[in-house]
Amino acid sequence: MRHPEGVKPSDSPLRAPVEHDADLTALPEVRLETLRRRSTLTPRLGPALLLAATVLPACASTARVGQFHAFAEAGVAYVDAADAFLDEAGDAAVDADSRLLMVARERLPDSANRTRSLLDSNSLLRERLNLLSDLRRHGQLLRAYFLALAALAESDRPAEIGEATREIVDALGRLDERIRAARVGGARVGEFAAGVTELAVATFRRAALDRELEAHADLIARELDLQEAAMRAVAGQLHADLAIVLAGLETTEVVRPFAGTRQLPRRWPDSRREILRAGQAIESADAAADAAARLRRAFVALAEDRLGTADLQPLVADVDRIVDLIERVARPKTG
Repeated sequence: MRHPEGVKPSDSPLRAPVEHDADLTALPEVRLETLRRRSTLTPRLGPALLLAATVLPACASTARVGQFHAFAEAGVAYVDAADAFLDEAGDAAVDADSRLLMVARERLPDSANRTRSLLDSNSLLRERLNLLSDLRRHGQLLRAYFLALAALAESDRPAEIGEATREIVDALGRLDERIRAARVGGARVGEFAAGVTELAVATFRRAALDRELEAHADLIARELDLQEAAMRAVAGQLHADLAIVLAGLETTEVVRPFAGTRQLPRRWPDSRREILRAGQAIESADAAADAAARLRRAFVALAEDRLGTADLQPLVADVDRIVDLIERVARPKTG
């Protein structure tokens, strides 16, 4: 199994069982309101999201419902942050390739060679952008499944929700093979997957929920493993792309103005700081893959009736790292 240089697969063991009345309410707030697209200050994901806001009573069955809701909140936070991460990965891929083409253009002998080089690059970029689009759709389907599972835990109309989950699972299956076969940096996404073992699904005394987990828990764990694999592949390429983009920005926005004879632009100190801080932030490009791995482990713990606060707190921290990465790398491109 291949992994991007410097990124290690997560191999932390699943946590020990927890009591049904474990408190999942003491989770930190996820900083989502600061996410921005590169040319706007409009918040990307809306107000800050507080995970697991429901107080879980001591009653075991009611506490279990609360745990499904807590997991759904964590899953929604991950998918929303991952969506912004994938947007950044797409923009960075195009920007980095454009900078490389600009350099290569001077060495290409004629119009025909320049045209062929551009069209070849466009074709490869379309493949990359198609993969990122599939990953966004894959994440949104998982998000819908998490919310449906939470609703199923307390619904008195399980048939309608059960039909919805079947449609979600079918759609995930259609995306799975295409994502696994896609190439990033010369390797197929499927080569980054660790694989999952069969879950020991617990019984929750809710027939519809039991049936749903028995039917689809293993498949959802597999799709979460695919999310992790894809995010590891994308993160490795994002790291390389951002390094190219930031190197170009450092040259044009920092080095050349300073070395020249004209008066420095008023924003020169800000540009220098933002570019240097963004270069530091790209070392956190693996945050999305780490979050996907923790989400998969949390789902396994949920299905096996042993989800606790300790399973979700690290996930919240990884989501916050994704937010920080996007915020920092966006700044040099918005000035």
